[in-house]
Amino acid sequence: MKPSLLKKTLSHLRIAFKVLVMSGVMIGAMLLYISSIANAAILNPNVEISEEHIRLGHVFSGIEGTQAANYILGPAPEIGRNVVLNAPTLRKLARTFGLDWQSRNNYEQVVISRAATIIEAERIEDAVKAALRDQAIHGEHRFSIDPVRQDLVLPGHYMDTVRVENIALDRNTSRFHATVVAPASGAPVKRLDITGKLEYLVEVPVVNRRIRRNEVIEPADIKMIELAEYQVSADMVLDEADLIGMTPRRILIEGQAIQAADIVRPHIVKRGDRVTMQYSAGVLNLTTVGKALQNGAEGDNIRVVNLKSNRTVDAFVTAENTVKVSH
Repeated sequence: MKPSLLKKTLSHLRIAFKVLVMSGVMIGAMLLYISSIANAAILNPNVEISEEHIRLGHVFSGIEGTQAANYILGPAPEIGRNVVLNAPTLRKLARTFGLDWQSRNNYEQVVISRAATIIEAERIEDAVKAALRDQAIHGEHRFSIDPVRQDLVLPGHYMDTVRVENIALDRNTSRFHATVVAPASGAPVKRLDITGKLEYLVEVPVVNRRIRRNEVIEPADIKMIELAEYQVSADMVLDEADLIGMTPRRILIEGQAIQAADIVRPHIVKRGDRVTMQYSAGVLNLTTVGKALQNGAEGDNIRVVNLKSNRTVDAFVTAENTVKVSH
């Protein structure tokens, strides 16, 4: 080979070797950088766990597969509560376990919460009402449940379902007791006792508008409402037919139960009015004019004076301004 050609070939080889060396250095640097990224610990600012203990791997990701990841730092928070690890604590953990992590400021923190399944008090009450309805209790009734003052809180991996069992009703007091368990299937995790009262209902008529004295109650003025049995008294009007055609002694308020003493038959004869007096005896029928000395509703017995004889007699009110003289 000619000297000039050999010199040129060696020059090319030296250049190729330099390129190869530089490429190797660059590849090595890249691998080292990638390795450092892969081994770098990454802070998990918000963590929800379902385990009984907090592990280092919950606080930092990027350390999976290492022995340190499974190191137990302490007990998990109570269900539904949080534990906060502040910046000094996080720096201490990183130093202790030799993690490739640097705190950026003093405000960094990790909030660790315990996963929870929460069953609200309102849902518990609804479940109890549904179970009571399924008991096929006869008659119209409603259930008054003593307020449920707490939610049911279960570990996060449980279903948010409930089952009502052990329903017991005291017929003497109308009080009931039931037990709510959660979840609905499998072994119960939580139990809650529920109590309340069974109220039998009675329909009673009331007026649907304010009705004043001397107004006559019509069918259109009446509506029916339900009252608990213990709210119904013996002197209360229970049949709407007993209201129709009556007039109040005082103003009747819409929606309020009506006592029998609150209503009277309307006066169709007024004191001082001229009335037609009728008298019958066999085939004898007499009619004259009189003056009412008392107010009277249909069927009432009132005192009437005969304007022709000036004699006062007892008479039954039979129609408006009409009375029938008794024997």
